[in-house]
Amino acid sequence: MSVLGVALPGTPARARRAERRSARRPHAVVFAAVVAAVLVAGMLGLLAVNTILAQDSFTQYALSDQQVQLQRTQNLLAQELAVMQAPATLAARAQALGMVPDTVPVFLRLSTGAVLGDQIPAPTPAPVVVAPVVVAVHPVRTATKHPRPARRRTAARQASRKARR
Repeated sequence: MSVLGVALPGTPARARRAERRSARRPHAVVFAAVVAAVLVAGMLGLLAVNTILAQDSFTQYALSDQQVQLQRTQNLLAQELAVMQAPATLAARAQALGMVPDTVPVFLRLSTGAVLGDQIPAPTPAPVVVAPVVVAVHPVRTATKHPRPARRRTAARQASRKARR
């Protein structure tokens, strides 16, 4: 067929081929649309997964900072407990409460109820003023970002910097 719609002699094969091509085009358009939709859906899925992973990494970072803070607090409390459990601290606190060390021990036999040893009361000591136990507590940092270490300038770097000026 010609452009004007008039059939030219000897072109029926061309006309049939042209009709076949035009019949195939709607299928190609549908296929391209389906492929594009699958690609868009895949990209949106990847974007969603990436967003979730990024959010989880922020949560992990915040929790690791919290873990560091709690570990520091635990270490400080353990140090404070060790100071309070020291024998010298316990003796000082007992004296502050009016207790005295026993110089002559007395034992009690549980089977018979007999008291072994001489029961001599401990002398009353003079009042002792005990200074309170001071435990050095370091402040716990609550910042969410790790501080950057200060950059130190070496002598060579400082000399080159002065030379440039």
